[in-house]
Amino acid sequence: QLAYFQYLAEDYSGCKETYDRYIELYPESAAGYNNLALVYKRLGEYSKEEGYYRLALAIEPGDEHALTNLAVNLAHQERYEEALGIMDRLAEADPDDPYADLHRSKIHAARGDESLALAFLERALSGMEALDTLHHIEFRQDIRVDPAFSGLREAPEFNKILVKYYGRFGEE
Repeated sequence: QLAYFQYLAEDYSGCKETYDRYIELYPESAAGYNNLALVYKRLGEYSKEEGYYRLALAIEPGDEHALTNLAVNLAHQERYEEALGIMDRLAEADPDDPYADLHRSKIHAARGDESLALAFLERALSGMEALDTLHHIEFRQDIRVDPAFSGLREAPEFNKILVKYYGRFGEE
């Protein structure tokens, strides 16, 4: 829990230390490697990030969290076909996962397909009511800071979708 709060607070140094300790205590836990990889995502160290996802997947090959995160990582490295291949396989297991749709949106945004990126963003946000409060925060943070969306953040359609689900800043 501490590392999760550190991650949401953008305390990546503290978060990294906490996950390093978690991995030291539980080296066979795929979650520790997957979550440590997320720190490297925020730091823009994509090759290190990929390595930790691969470690998580070596422990738990079907880990859907690590697989979706790896797909976005591959998109950040411009390996779009690999990324979309992973997401296609995951769609069969859980076609209504809002996190997977958010990740699909990021992949399509990174590859420059604004139309598909916006469609998946809309779909992701329409399903987010099933998330708990902390995951709502993480979801919103991902939209705000993930570099895949950097080209879309100024697009009127992108902002219309955000206003639809979050309202305007400062409105009650």
